[in-house]
Amino acid sequence: MDDEGKGKHQTSSTLISGHSIVHRMDPSESWKVFQRDSEAGRLLSRLYGLPPSQSKITYPKLRRATSSDSPCDSASRKWKTTYTIHTLSKSEEKEKENERKNNISRALSIKVPKVGRQSSINESSSLKIDLVPRRKTETGCRSSIEQVKFQNKKYRPPAAHAFSSDAEKQRLNDLFSEGKGKCLPEEGHTTASNCALPESLFDQIYQEIKERREYQLEMERLSAGEATRQTIINEIQSRINQLKRIDSTKAAVVIKMMF
Repeated sequence: MDDEGKGKHQTSSTLISGHSIVHRMDPSESWKVFQRDSEAGRLLSRLYGLPPSQSKITYPKLRRATSSDSPCDSASRKWKTTYTIHTLSKSEEKEKENERKNNISRALSIKVPKVGRQSSINESSSLKIDLVPRRKTETGCRSSIEQVKFQNKKYRPPAAHAFSSDAEKQRLNDLFSEGKGKCLPEEGHTTASNCALPESLFDQIYQEIKERREYQLEMERLSAGEATRQTIINEIQSRINQLKRIDSTKAAVVIKMMF
């Protein structure tokens, strides 16, 4: 067997997806080489336990920027002095001027944090045209109508009378003290009190006012009224308010006669 035939037995070349796959194997095993560009060839290769193919792909080399204006070169190169010497030649002065311009452009391209108040995203994105009043769209009109309908449906008129006034509290107190209240549960109801009737109660309070007034006048004659004056005034005022709640007309007449 010549060298060419021997080489064919020692090396078998298979073309898969356009790439050359080379397997080193024994000449007696060369019959096991199958075309692996089809499903049948791949299944037979797995059946006979052949090693998986290793494709040799030649990737193109990455191109790197070599220009002097590239960001990497601009960041790494040193700054050059830009002072002007008038004794230089025209070409040297022009070169210095170009270096100065390059330094300025490079300095402007450097990112530095901004100091001060920065406009928010909404302020920066707003346009003057958005401030011009325009007609509502159909969707906006329907939304406004639905909102008004909802508010009208759930509307409750304001209270015409205050529910927490002193008069209302006193009325409820009188109702529950007489056992006529219906708001409390039965366990909270009390039996009717044995208080005096309104007419007799009015006369009783009137007598208490007269007694306190006479007592204070006596203390004033004894030059000791300063100690009890404010207390007596408060007690008389409290009882006058009770008379007004019982019968305001009669209370006004009694107060006018007394004072």
